[in-house]
Amino acid sequence: MAADAEKAAGEGYEMVKLHQTDVESIRKGREAIGGELPMTVDVNCEWTPSHAAEMAMAMDEHDLLWLEEPVWPPEDYAGLAQVMDESGVALAAGENACTVHQFQLMMSEGAVRYAQPSVIKAGGVSEFVKVATLAETFNLSLAPHSPYFGPGFLATLHLIAHTRRAEWIEKIYCELEASVFTRPLEFDGGRYTISEGPGLGLDVDPLVLREYALKEQVRK
Repeated sequence: MAADAEKAAGEGYEMVKLHQTDVESIRKGREAIGGELPMTVDVNCEWTPSHAAEMAMAMDEHDLLWLEEPVWPPEDYAGLAQVMDESGVALAAGENACTVHQFQLMMSEGAVRYAQPSVIKAGGVSEFVKVATLAETFNLSLAPHSPYFGPGFLATLHLIAHTRRAEWIEKIYCELEASVFTRPLEFDGGRYTISEGPGLGLDVDPLVLREYALKEQVRK
């Protein structure tokens, strides 16, 4: 983890997200990327609110920008608000929320500082725009959930550019053997260039989908 984080920082990425759940790993991650680069931690709904508040304070010794989805279940917005109140650490959540109505509940509860709608889970482009408008009303930032490689990722890029409520695009740190699009999405120095083509800007390549499709195993 530390080696990958250091490599990403050296390649010009402007923020690094870790998925570790222990404080020692967070310390190593911070040492790897240095003191200036923003660092976030996503623990995937790991703890109770009380335990999450304790862990948030311990991890924040290593300067977190935000702690992501620390509470189970993810719909426990009162629990998330408790964590922020007790720890003072900014929280991010929302990848499991569906439609603007759940985001309304989340924001009204004071559960997040960074709202994380996922365009393919929250109701598509139109619903995402509603969430962005709601975030502006509550003076919150967006940090869209987008660990995708196809149209969902492209849609997120366009929505970030359109809404101007988010500073980063979430990208899984790996290199694909082939792009799912007819031509690769332009990426250089930690930044993407949005294609100006019709629709989402790029077409999916059916030959690539056929080549890399999961093959059902034949039972003998």
